[in-house]
Parts: sequence; C-alpha cells; structure tokens
Amino acid sequence: PETDTPGKARNVALRLVKTDVIAFLDTDCVAPEDWVNTIVSDLREYEEVVGVVGCYTGGRNWIQRVFNQESVTKTKEVKAPVGILEGNCAFWVKALEGKSFGVYKYSEGNVLSTQIAADGKTSLLDYDLKVIHNGFTYTPRKLFRMGRAQMHNNRDYFGGSLRAEV
Repeated sequence: PETDTPGKARNVALRLVKTDVIAFLDTDCVAPEDWVNTIVSDLREYEEVVGVVGCYTGGRNWIQRVFNQESVTKTKEVKAPVGILEGNCAFWVKALEGKSFGVYKYSEGNVLSTQIAADGKTSLLDYDLKVIHNGFTYTPRKLFRMGRAQMHNNRDYFGGSLRAEV
C-alpha cells in the first residue's frame, strides 16, 4: 500500500538500499545488455556528477521520437538535472541522502532533480544510454495529468515556488 505510485516505490528503495549506486528503470522499459556497464563507466569517467540520466527510444511516431531526442547520439552533457529523470537513471546513493522522488503518479523525477539542482550538483545526461520505452505515448490527457502532478509537486515540496526560485 505504501508503494502505489512509482515515486513512492523509488523512495522505499532509497531508504533500503545498501549499495553505493542505485539505478532506476521504469517497468515498461527494456534496457540493453550493456546498460549497467555503461552506467558504471559513466560514473567512473565523470567523477564530479551525482548520477547518470539516459534517454528513451522506441517512439511510435515522429513527435515521440523528437521529444525523446532519439536522433541525438555520441553526446554527453554535464549539467544540473532537469525534468524527467526517473525512468532511466542511476545515482551515487550518498548523493541522494535526504532527498526523495515526488509521490504523484507523474513527474516524480522533477522533485528529485530540483533537490539535486538546489544543492548545486550536476548529473551526466548520456544520450547513448537509451532504453526502449514501450508505454511512451503523449496524449493531451497524459500531458494534462503530468502538468497537474508537477503543480502538486511544486506546491507540496517547494511551497508553490517555481523551479527557478528553489
């Protein structure tokens, strides 16, 4: 009952983890065989980051493929984490102490990314760390739900402040 949303389940994992690194993959995603090796390699190469965030692939139409940035390859960016990072990512556990995912069904990663950015930390966006996202569809209804979840996250976690104000 305490894990009825992905964010709540990820928060339980954060509380129970006993390893140095924790990785998250959505249940409707399929990772390539070298997924973990790529994560470990990225974390070792970019020692200044708190984690690695990958991308989705498998868009069913051009809008999804553009949104996923599926055509971007051989690019890595060290930057403050922004937006959706929960479905294909890994972090140093010690960097996430005292932090959590949002508890709403959508946009739970925005809460964590805002907390990391507020600490002045960076993550690595690796465009070649791709997973196939089988459930990835954007409809007006889903976009509305994601926006509503983000509004609730801003209210509940950041006192209604916008990300830039945190």
